[in-house]
Amino acid sequence: MLSGQGATNTILLDVRNHYEQLVGRFTGATNPMTRSFGEFVSWVDEHVDELQGADRVLMYCTGGVRCEKASAYVNMAVGAGSTAGKVMQLQGGIHRYLEEYGEAGLFCGSNFVFDNRVEVPPQGKAQTTTTATATTTTTTASAANGSESRRGLPEALSESSKPADVSERTAGSISSAIRRKVEETKLAVGSCEECGGKNVAESAGTRLVLPVRLQDGVRCRSCRMLVMACDACTQRHGIDLFCSKCRAEGLGGRGRMEIQSGIDSLKRRFENPRFRGRRNKSRRLALRRKLALLEERYRELD
Repeated sequence: MLSGQGATNTILLDVRNHYEQLVGRFTGATNPMTRSFGEFVSWVDEHVDELQGADRVLMYCTGGVRCEKASAYVNMAVGAGSTAGKVMQLQGGIHRYLEEYGEAGLFCGSNFVFDNRVEVPPQGKAQTTTTATATTTTTTASAANGSESRRGLPEALSESSKPADVSERTAGSISSAIRRKVEETKLAVGSCEECGGKNVAESAGTRLVLPVRLQDGVRCRSCRMLVMACDACTQRHGIDLFCSKCRAEGLGGRGRMEIQSGIDSLKRRFENPRFRGRRNKSRRLALRRKLALLEERYRELD
């Protein structure tokens, strides 16, 4: 959640899956930590009060398609009357934003795409002929003014009536504090989920620090989601790698005590009343699989 000057409370929400955000994202965006769009629906159900309390909910995704479904569900879950005009999305998604703003924009890293390219970085300078706008799910509108940009929101969510040079307009409306946060996010993008480091290579006697890339063969041992792992961790742990979400659930422990703690945590979750009933059958099955995996890893230490 981002808070700016005055009483404005804005949520910048990334609708994409967690592994897509590893290679690129906007500074300050809320990460629902989803593996699929179905999990995004569950996240909305669990954060209804937070969404209702926001002055505006700004969404973005790869090309804008998922935002159409996501914004419709947010309006339905929160209540159309309470969200009318405040649920907005980035037209054309990250793809169009990078076309409009290029390296001068506030998007940090590359855009994840579902083809052989995997990652598409910003190319060159921004275009100057058109201006990206935001739309609500009920009526077409732009963000109120450029002050949102000064609070770290994407510049493409503010509209300018004059087709000025995007680079100049962006530089003039973004504070130095936000610029520092953007640079910090750029450094964080492309970091190993296991150790937090980068890849290291030698070239002509010079040590190079390179961002980690997603590879199709490197997946979470538990949920099979893509994992961003550096070369050193991939060689050290092999298939015993875990995504950030599974690690947060206690599955990524390395020592005996850490794994036992994860086992105890999953057992407590399994006994939680919210997982009972036919409706939660799939959740119980998922917990059983995770528990079996942790017990297998514990035995492997013997």
